[in-house]
Amino acid sequence: MTALQSADLGAAMLAAVRANAAVARAGRGDSVDFNAYWRGGERPKVRLWPALGAWRDIRTGEGGGAIAFAAKHGLSLPDFLRRYAQAQCQPCNLAPSAPARSEGAWKSGEAYRTWEALVTEFLAPCGACGACVDGVGSECRPDNPARRWLSEQRGFPSQARIETGVATATTANLAVWPESAQAWVARALRARGPALVAPLRSARTNIVGGLVLRFLNPPAGVSKCLLLPGTRTADEDGSPRGYGWAGAIRGARTVILCEGLVDTLAAQALTLAMDRVVVAGAFCVAALNPESGSWGRFLAAEVEGDVIVVPHLDGGSQRARGAGQDACAALVSYLARRGRSARPFQWTPLLRQAPRDVHGIGDLADAVKIYRDSGTDWAQTQRLFMAGLGRRP
Repeated sequence: MTALQSADLGAAMLAAVRANAAVARAGRGDSVDFNAYWRGGERPKVRLWPALGAWRDIRTGEGGGAIAFAAKHGLSLPDFLRRYAQAQCQPCNLAPSAPARSEGAWKSGEAYRTWEALVTEFLAPCGACGACVDGVGSECRPDNPARRWLSEQRGFPSQARIETGVATATTANLAVWPESAQAWVARALRARGPALVAPLRSARTNIVGGLVLRFLNPPAGVSKCLLLPGTRTADEDGSPRGYGWAGAIRGARTVILCEGLVDTLAAQALTLAMDRVVVAGAFCVAALNPESGSWGRFLAAEVEGDVIVVPHLDGGSQRARGAGQDACAALVSYLARRGRSARPFQWTPLLRQAPRDVHGIGDLADAVKIYRDSGTDWAQTQRLFMAGLGRRP
């Protein structure tokens, strides 16, 4: 092998499942469901997408790519591939590619390797709380600034686990970035401070095609989010790239499509225990518009499950008009005309029981914070969100 592709990694992951799982069966689409043998699980609560090189533990909310999967076996990725890959893989294949000619340009596989390195940095347990274990330590580690920001400033409670991981970019971990991007990232971080890093995954292949920096506390008057140079919000064939598990939406019973990054993380946390529900997020509101964005065409052509669109609540009420609501309405109408099941998220349950002025809720992340700050039980917030989805608790 001269390069590692998602399918190559997925083949090794599938070989590990076949060698270790007591229960393994075909899931929906091209997935495989199996028991979490590394934690003594007996029921098939873990789903693997071999072609995408991705997995998700429905019970714990863990998931990700091959590096996190290898860690579940107590192995580094090179050692995991030596044991389970059919092709001979050398450690040098895992090293970052040579610097690109232009600053910040991505070469094949660099975005994926950078994301895995960043998110793995915070996977070790904190050693203090006694609750986290290897692979999920990022949920409480105090040295993960992005997770601390989600908790302290955005109101995510400790139970609100993010299945795709939470990674932080700081000037202290510049070495994990490709040399071609390090100077640009360093300038951005020095000017705007630490950032939450989010991958943009292809809706068609699930490959991480680029990364987004969401600055935690940027100076006034500057953009909160930056795409790294060379990052595109769609593949060359027009397939959208998005937040969350964008590459798993084709096999989902229900697709929750959010506007923006933090709402995507909030929806992931709120739906953690819901089987066959996949949360994805559009980079910006323009991507939701079927006339200018790529999501409409892809959803109409590729997704058979229900689509629920969660826009920002720009006007502070379900009936108000704003860019988010307009794009949501246009997308739902576009999909309905093409015979797809689509509907907007119903904000009324969350607004009706809001513990203070509903005008303080501008998006899903705001609702999470308002309910957390009021002392509302997390399970109750989940029930209200599910009511907005039209699902029974």
